[in-house]
Amino acid sequence: DMLFVHKSLFPIDIIILILLAKKIFKKKIIFDLDDAEWKHSPTKSRILATWADVVFAGSHLIYGWGKRYNAAVELVPTCFDHTVYKKYSIIPEKRETYTLVWVGLGTSHFRFGNLDILQPIFTALKERSFRFRFLLIGSQNNRDLKQFFTSKNYESIFIDNLHWTEEGIVAKMLNMHKADIGLAPSKDSSFEQGKCAGKILEYMACGIPVVASPMGENNIVVRDGINGFLADSVVRWVEKILSLAENIELRRRLGRAGQSSVADFYSYQV
Repeated sequence: DMLFVHKSLFPIDIIILILLAKKIFKKKIIFDLDDAEWKHSPTKSRILATWADVVFAGSHLIYGWGKRYNAAVELVPTCFDHTVYKKYSIIPEKRETYTLVWVGLGTSHFRFGNLDILQPIFTALKERSFRFRFLLIGSQNNRDLKQFFTSKNYESIFIDNLHWTEEGIVAKMLNMHKADIGLAPSKDSSFEQGKCAGKILEYMACGIPVVASPMGENNIVVRDGINGFLADSVVRWVEKILSLAENIELRRRLGRAGQSSVADFYSYQV
């Protein structure tokens, strides 16, 4: 009855077949975007957005772009079954060594330079005598990425891959390794601005306070000082991480607020 088209990474012959299915066989088309596809596939993205019966936009930036080509655009943000994640809620504790975590497809973020942001932050944290380990979930057997985060100053734990479709698998890993603070660094590029803040929401769903770069959808999901922190410089990143580590009540408050944000705005139920 319909074609659900995710992204626009198709050869042109597939695009033509999709359009023929609509024109000849009267198939409805849903065009679903969770990235700024028009940055690398401008023509194909524009054609699909124009011909679609409805466009699903994963972020506010994508929503605004879609409105340029189609009146029927729906904001459908990243969402989770928050009840599953809540089972793996992490209780804030005072520790000798804190676990900072990053979750995602490491190879692409490393290539785009998003993970480079963490290196000077980690150096500054060690200069402040802060004891931590770095948990990277999604290193994808990338040798250069692992080498980049191998240091005598802190321990790194690499989880190459997960069965990403397994319900609650990320939450299980975060709980198993007792993650304390979720990190979401991102360069402020035109492509990254279209991202849907998925990792931030996963941290929040587990009750982990988050520190994120202030760009794109991050600015909408994270309310600075209320359900997480935004940091735009090494100094600010270090300041926020240290304040969370030193203050259990602050971690507890932001963690609970983050869980409430997911339940109220980003849950399947809502």
